[in-house]
Amino acid sequence: MNYKTVFTYHDKKYQNTEYTLKNYDYILEKYDQKKLNFEEDFYLRVFLRKLVFELDIIEIETFLEFQFDSSKLPSKFVTILDLKIVPAMEKIIEEAQFNSLGRGYYKEDKLIDGFVETEGSIKNWDFDFAQFLHLVDAKGLKNDLEKRIVLVKSFLNDVLGENTHGPKLNWIGNDSQLAIIVRELVDQNFIEAPKHKNGEVNVTELSRLIKHSFTNKKGLNIDTMRRYVSPNDDKHQELNEKFKEEGFHIPDRQMLS
Repeated sequence: MNYKTVFTYHDKKYQNTEYTLKNYDYILEKYDQKKLNFEEDFYLRVFLRKLVFELDIIEIETFLEFQFDSSKLPSKFVTILDLKIVPAMEKIIEEAQFNSLGRGYYKEDKLIDGFVETEGSIKNWDFDFAQFLHLVDAKGLKNDLEKRIVLVKSFLNDVLGENTHGPKLNWIGNDSQLAIIVRELVDQNFIEAPKHKNGEVNVTELSRLIKHSFTNKKGLNIDTMRRYVSPNDDKHQELNEKFKEEGFHIPDRQMLS
């Protein structure tokens, strides 16, 4: 699996290095003639290192929220967090041990920035699982890691939690149609949508709330609804135009007062 596509990196759009990940693809570009690649789960371990060792524990919740909100595949992000990241953190606690052999790989050739070529792959000891086990044991981080796991699970419970206040409304149409209608209700001031600090609608969180308020035999997909509640997305614009052609219109709430 290409884990890289799920996370958010430091670039022109996201320049906050505190909650983004560093993109190491420049290593691949520099040594392109060798036709090498990272291990499949390299960027999973980049995320894991950030979560376990680089962030202050009080920043964990904000970090997860940022990565979730900015991910192009938020539902996949949640799945990876649940099925890959949490088990990896638990495994680190269980198997943490001091490494007396030091850093390094078999027949490695040094590249740049701590990366090496070994056995046909590009690796970096800073992102090696064995190094994670060593750091947790050497620095006595087990208790800290346990607390971080609690924060991650709390985030997952919040994102995945079901509506416990009674049955959901049964939506008969497609999730894309539901998303268009809800967005129109938001734009016409009938629904107060969750927003980012800059005042823009948080389309990921809005999609999650829609999913938790409605049910559908086919299932409501957060990634799909996220596109259709975003006015800048081509999918939203295309379907919204069809709605208008059929006479769909919701007047501004203030005009009806």
